[in-house]
Order: sequence, then C-alpha cells, then structure tokens
Amino acid sequence: MLCTPSGREFASRSQILDRVPGIIQCQGLFLTCFVTILVTLCYNPVMRIISRRILREFWEKHPDATIALETWFHDVEYANWNTPADIKAVYQNASFVANNRVVFNIKGNHYRLVVVVIYQHGVVYIRFVGPHEEYDRIDVTTI
Repeated sequence: MLCTPSGREFASRSQILDRVPGIIQCQGLFLTCFVTILVTLCYNPVMRIISRRILREFWEKHPDATIALETWFHDVEYANWNTPADIKAVYQNASFVANNRVVFNIKGNHYRLVVVVIYQHGVVYIRFVGPHEEYDRIDVTTI
C-alpha cells in the first residue's frame, strides 16, 4: 500500500481490503480496526480547497500545467497543515508571505500559485495562478 507524504492512497478501498482478507480473519478485531482506520485516514480529505474551478480554468488555457496542478490539488486536499512548517516539510520551495499567503512554484517554477491558508479551519483559498510575468505584476500580500 503506497501513500503520498500527505497520506493520499492511490489504491481503492476495495483493493486494499481484497488484499488482506486472510490476515483480517486470522488476526481478528485488532487488525480489522487497524485496516479500517488506515483506510479512513487515507481517504478522508483534511484540507478544504476553495476553489478548484480557478485551477481548471487555468489548465484549460495552459495544458502543460494540468498534471502539476492536479497533483498539487490532490496532495493538499489530503494534507494536514497546522503550521507553515507542515507545508515546508513537503514543499521545500514554498515561500511564505504576510497575511498567511503561501507561494508555490508549479511545473518546475514555470508558474506560480498563491494561496491563503487558514490553518485553524483547514481551509486553503486559491488567490492566484499564473506565469511569472503576471505574478510580478500583483501584490501577493493583498491579492
């Protein structure tokens, strides 16, 4: 079973349970509970991202950014960010700006993604996504 650093599981719940039925039957209730908890942790989103529509509209205009933005979205959706250090542990190149703004380099630094993270509520607001030329024209602290 493979999870991303944020805990996102790539196999379906049924695939996981199909792999271990004999073990569950042999080990009893303890292992059943363990597998249930593990599956629950891997499948329940922790962070709420507002809004995916902004990313989708961008990758429709810039198809080369699609995979990078979808990957970012799914990693963040299942992340558990309580402090900036939690972000930095996974995204070493993330930049932290005033007013809880975080700037991510997307697709090998071709694009920038600016978000506002409200740690205590587990919410990420997407404020900007675009190439460097557009990023240089915005005020990251107020967007």
